[in-house]
Amino acid sequence: PTRVIRNMIIAAARGISRLAANASIYSSVRQREINVLVGETEFNISSGKIARLADGSVLVQTGGTAVLVTAVSEGVIDESFFGAPLKVNYREKGAASRRIPTNFARRELNATTREILTSRAIDRSLRPFQVTGYPYETQVTCYVLSYDGHHDSALSAINGASAAMSVSNIPWSGPIGAVRVGVVGKQLVVNPSRDEVCTGLNLIIAASEDRLVMVEGESKEIDEQTFCEAVLMGFEAVQPLIGAIKRFVDEFGKVKRSFEPFVPPDYVVHHMNTFRDQVVAVLQNSSHSKTSRDVDLFSILDVAKRQLLASHELTNVRLIQDSFWRLVRHCYSDLVLDYGVRCDGRLVDELRPISCETDVFDTLHGSSLFRRGETEVFSAVTLDVPDKAAKPDTVAAVLGSERRKKFMLHYDFPSFATNSVGRGGMFQRRRETGHGMLAEKAIQSLVPGDFPFTVRVSCDVTDSNGSSSMASVCGASLALFDAGVPMTTASAGVACGLVTRSGCQHYTSSPGYKILTDISGFEDASGNMDFKVAGTRNGITSIQVDVKDVRGITFEVFKETVYISKEARHRVLDTMNRTMPSTRSITKECAPCSCTLEVPSAKRAMIFGAGPNSIKAKLEEEDIYFQDVDDSSVGVYAPNKATLDQALPKIKALLTDEYDDGGLQAGQVYSFPVAEIRPYGVLLQVTPNYTSLLHVNEMSLETLQKFNKKSLKVSEEVSVHYIGRKDTGHLGVTQKTAILTEALRKLKTQTKNHN
Repeated sequence: PTRVIRNMIIAAARGISRLAANASIYSSVRQREINVLVGETEFNISSGKIARLADGSVLVQTGGTAVLVTAVSEGVIDESFFGAPLKVNYREKGAASRRIPTNFARRELNATTREILTSRAIDRSLRPFQVTGYPYETQVTCYVLSYDGHHDSALSAINGASAAMSVSNIPWSGPIGAVRVGVVGKQLVVNPSRDEVCTGLNLIIAASEDRLVMVEGESKEIDEQTFCEAVLMGFEAVQPLIGAIKRFVDEFGKVKRSFEPFVPPDYVVHHMNTFRDQVVAVLQNSSHSKTSRDVDLFSILDVAKRQLLASHELTNVRLIQDSFWRLVRHCYSDLVLDYGVRCDGRLVDELRPISCETDVFDTLHGSSLFRRGETEVFSAVTLDVPDKAAKPDTVAAVLGSERRKKFMLHYDFPSFATNSVGRGGMFQRRRETGHGMLAEKAIQSLVPGDFPFTVRVSCDVTDSNGSSSMASVCGASLALFDAGVPMTTASAGVACGLVTRSGCQHYTSSPGYKILTDISGFEDASGNMDFKVAGTRNGITSIQVDVKDVRGITFEVFKETVYISKEARHRVLDTMNRTMPSTRSITKECAPCSCTLEVPSAKRAMIFGAGPNSIKAKLEEEDIYFQDVDDSSVGVYAPNKATLDQALPKIKALLTDEYDDGGLQAGQVYSFPVAEIRPYGVLLQVTPNYTSLLHVNEMSLETLQKFNKKSLKVSEEVSVHYIGRKDTGHLGVTQKTAILTEALRKLKTQTKNHN
């Protein structure tokens, strides 16, 4: 309690002094800016105009796209937080695209998928440069204030976050810069605009002056050599931007605040080192499972904690935990580098045991169970009609953040996968969204664009001990094969890790680091890199690279890891091919079916017309779905082949029967009963099997008055002029002479031209 009160007093004093300093310069502040050309994009970075009370704020403009980025750090230590206390939020404002959101509240609500992915990319780019021991919570906020439809707001946000942290008084070891590399035509292009379609490659690369920090993107089976060339091009292209941010900071940056590093005292570190032999013994025992290893390590931690709390007046348990897990990481890196053996007994390039199973439940369209080590993923494929494709919000569509998707992969990570109790609910964590999109990008380019069904893959992680997103890629590919989706090849994913000598920031030679193939959960937490790559035998389809405890990796390490992951990926594909080498040739009984019918435009209304007598309405109970293909074709979808075979004769018969208009003569007056009353008119029963709409604009004054007074009843006879069949195929009726005259003139002209 005394420490908390002291921190609150310090924070209050710091806040008052900060406000006083801001108030003294608020009236005399001038806007500061710098311009830099990167690839085909010119970045304008300015400060001092908006959000002047924040510790750091910049406005990044590229063309007509403007992103406001602020950085604010607290003055009170959050002693319950473990790790670097950093939060990042990226939001795309509806006003930026001159649109009002289409949700019920007509305002920005939950973050979209792109907002989550961009927030995660910014976080992974900034976090490696957090100053060790800086304990104050830091928040970076990015608002898209204007969007011109051409320039990338995500790149502006990453570079703006780097500039805001650098120019602020928050201790930070940056700057970094980010660019996008794509293939336009057959050429690699840095920072392509939205108008330039990236056909084969779309990468975001964040880097410092000498290291790669973050790489994320997708491609269409790009070979490893071209992929590495693209990354190297991005690394070189980002250097002018880093230099510009440095000049901006030298001229306009604030003095970094001083702080007391929140690190374990020397006596805590010394006491923890007395447990080194016990920790090494646990890590060398390859018979341990994930659970038993954790139990033994936590037992050692409990003993060390009790001894320290009994012998010293230390109230902050977080410092003890931080010191212990730092010891565990150092012990593990030393074991791997000195002996080349991992905690589960594998060599550095060895995969965990893999087993695959397909058609787990024959009632599903497609299913698989993929196991790699202690990680297990159950994947289920659902095929549905095209109308079930994911549709974006209006604002998200204009900003380009989301698009209509006929292929979706959803990733779920329940708490029981790690034998823990977690929160329930329908909302996904950011991690689940990010992992799901990474797996989706790995497969979506392999699904044919002309496949008639909407495809949803649900990947449920039932056991987890590392690389569950890459296991989802493998399981989803097998499930899609099982569902009969005509993919030419499967995609597989492998996560690689990096171990350096006690987290050394400046490893230079091979003895100073080792690359681990197919890392487990413990190796992910203890290592310095999470290098996820998915692809086929032909090349890479998706990638995500994160670094931890080191400020980036050299291009040489990146290239080496790419080729190591290629060899490992091929071994995984070999195992998958032994289970199911290609897509199912014999369709399952439960699989949906579709066909295309030639339907003249004059008959289309018989299928899609309003009312209960349309073919669509009559076959709705049989779960038959119709969709326009083109002007002369209609797609028919059924839940299985048996249902489709039964429905086709009915559809053809109804099309033949209902084309007969009962001998009605254009221009004559007929009385038809009202079949249904709608807000915009009434449906008249023109033939036993067909209805026609009498719109309010075509009603006589007498009928319109009865309609408005709601005195027009179902089954009541209404006299109308029959004007023949319209271009849409509907039978036309009206009560207005002018409309009748024009319809008869048009009919006469068509008859004359036909003769």
